Amino acid sequence: YLSPEYVAVAPGDKVIYVTAATSGKLLVFDLAGGKVSAEWPLKCDPSGVAVAADGTVYVTGGGVEGALLKLGADGKLLARVGTGHTPMAPVISRDGSTVYVLNRFNNNVTAFDSGTMKAKATIPVLREPHAAALGAGGKLLFVVNHLPACRATDDVVAASVSVIDTAANKVVKSILLPNGSTGVRGIGVSPDGKYIYVTHTF
Repeated sequence: YLSPEYVAVAPGDKVIYVTAATSGKLLVFDLAGGKVSAEWPLKCDPSGVAVAADGTVYVTGGGVEGALLKLGADGKLLARVGTGHTPMAPVISRDGSTVYVLNRFNNNVTAFDSGTMKAKATIPVLREPHAAALGAGGKLLFVVNHLPACRATDDVVAASVSVIDTAANKVVKSILLPNGSTGVRGIGVSPDGKYIYVTHTF
C-alpha cells in the first residue's frame, strides 16, 4: 500500500510531490498528464514534504531515529541529517535559508540551515507539534499542537497554537483554542496573509 498523506506543489504548479507513508516513497505527480511520473525511494517512511523556490525538496521521516532529507529536483539525495523523535511537516522560510522541522514526540521545533543542514536552534513548544505555517510575511511561524497540554480535569481542556518569532527563534505567544478542541492536525494561511486556519476535532 502507498498510503498517500502529504503534498507539496513544485514551483510552476506543474508537479506535486506526494508522500507515501507506508511504502517509503515520494511520488512525483504530473498535473498536466494526470499521473505519477516517478517514484523516489526513501530510506524511511515519509511524514512531510516541502519544496523550495529553487526546486529543492525536503522530506521528513522516521520515528525515534527521525531524519530530514534534502533532495534535488531529480530525486538525488543531497543530504540527510538526524532530527528529533518523529519529525513532521517541514516548512521553508521565505528566503529559503531555513527549514523548520516539527519533532512531534520531543515537543519542539528545530530550525535547520538549508545550506549546511546544521541545526541553528531548537524551540520548545507545548505538546506534539503536528503542522505549521508561516504568517506575518514570514516573521512568525504558527505551530499547531496536536493535543492539549493541560490536565483532563481542568475547566478548559483544549490544544493550543504556539507562535514562534522566526528572527529570535522563540515562542512569543500560545493561543488556546476553544474548550474541547483537540486532535489538531492541519493549518493554512489565507492568500492575503491576514488569517490562519486550523482544523481539529471538537
